[in-house]
Amino acid sequence: VLTKTSAELRGIGQGGTIEFAGGEILDVVGVVSDQSGAGAEIVVDLNSGTALGVIVDRFLLARLTGQRSTVEASLRGVLDPSAPLRVRTSGESPFLRHGDAVLTQAAIKSAFGEFSYRLAEGRSVELDPAWVADNIVDEEVPLLGTVTCHRDFIPALSQALARIESDNLGHLIDPTQFAGCFSPRRIGAGLPLSHHAWGVAIDLNIGDNPRGSFSTQDPSLVAALTDVGMGWGGEWLVPDPGHYEVISP
Repeated sequence: VLTKTSAELRGIGQGGTIEFAGGEILDVVGVVSDQSGAGAEIVVDLNSGTALGVIVDRFLLARLTGQRSTVEASLRGVLDPSAPLRVRTSGESPFLRHGDAVLTQAAIKSAFGEFSYRLAEGRSVELDPAWVADNIVDEEVPLLGTVTCHRDFIPALSQALARIESDNLGHLIDPTQFAGCFSPRRIGAGLPLSHHAWGVAIDLNIGDNPRGSFSTQDPSLVAALTDVGMGWGGEWLVPDPGHYEVISP
């Protein structure tokens, strides 16, 4: 089953087929709304998922009965106490899914384009050079100098940095701790693509704000970036306080 955005990206619908890199071919038996498909690009049965190598349980969908606090306490009692847990209910997130603090991959592709790629060393990937040439640009922005990002990401980034500069808050950004924008890579080895691969995310003050640690980012800096449509990794279940990425394309 395809979700609506995924079907539109591929120009196929019910009765079509999808062939995967490993040679597996799946028949498209229907198209559902993005919300019904939890923001995924494709929904498969368990056997098909296993054949495709999708074997990691990302979230549990359950019907809530009783007090929410009681249910959360029960879940924490069953799960590994060290495992991060977040409970969402209807209305709290547009998509009840793993990683609901960022745009879905289908939404990113719809807004900024889809490319072919191949795996490289470690978590790096090699993107279609034609897509890179059409979309990734080097531009001068306030405070950071020249950055390499998606051309459609530059205006919002420039606007936020200009506001920080005009408010005499430039000291909140350490240019030596700017870890880039466009970076063709996966989130981690064996994991999905990072949104840095599209050039629609930036890492600021990264040395003082490593992934999984507490934030030292000034609230004024966070506000300037979130006000132009970016999400902040400091609010994630596993925090990444140096990371900002587009959530309002």
